[in-house]
Amino acid sequence: QALDDFNRAIGIDPDYDPAYHNRGMVYNELENYEQALADYTQALALAPDFAPTYNNRGNTYYNMEKYGRAIADYEKAIELDLNYANPYWGLGNAQYEVRRYYEAYQAYRRYLELSDPNATSSDDFIQTRVDALGPLINPLGRNPTLQYINPTGTRVNVRSGPGTNRTVLGTAKRGVDYLVTGRNRAGDWIQIIYEGREGWIYYSLTTRVENLNALPVK
Repeated sequence: QALDDFNRAIGIDPDYDPAYHNRGMVYNELENYEQALADYTQALALAPDFAPTYNNRGNTYYNMEKYGRAIADYEKAIELDLNYANPYWGLGNAQYEVRRYYEAYQAYRRYLELSDPNATSSDDFIQTRVDALGPLINPLGRNPTLQYINPTGTRVNVRSGPGTNRTVLGTAKRGVDYLVTGRNRAGDWIQIIYEGREGWIYYSLTTRVENLNALPVK
């Protein structure tokens, strides 16, 4: 019945993006993933800034075990709406599947911060996974100061040491919290845990830590 309704809506107005989005959700539930992807992609062609469509297409890619594409869609949904909880959940699941445990941990934490405070079984599951991931995200065997930073730019370089002449390890993404483990003597570079190892990020491009002077000098 739902498919018939959405088909009629599209027949009346082929540019009505909610009909494609909603029909995509139905196809996803029916495990007709290719058709779901086609509908979500058409919806995005008509409404390219609608975060829930990226989230739902990410869910379909996840169901198809195409985790890289799922991660890209979840990250786009977060970029469009930093306070939209659902893509953090999906992002955590996809990162977990590709063994990027620190990124999974951070995505789950952010989901729990944004989700309904009334606990659900799903939230309990995520909290259990967060607790289980704890020992995996600090393989360096240290007890770092529990302070976090968040990049203020969309993507900020993470380097192997405190300086722009050091090797770029990757990019820290806005909307993801990174555990802080130290600073340089000048306090203009912060050491973080990035993808399970130590990296450095320029402090002016991040949010502030609660107590910079309490961080160990590295």
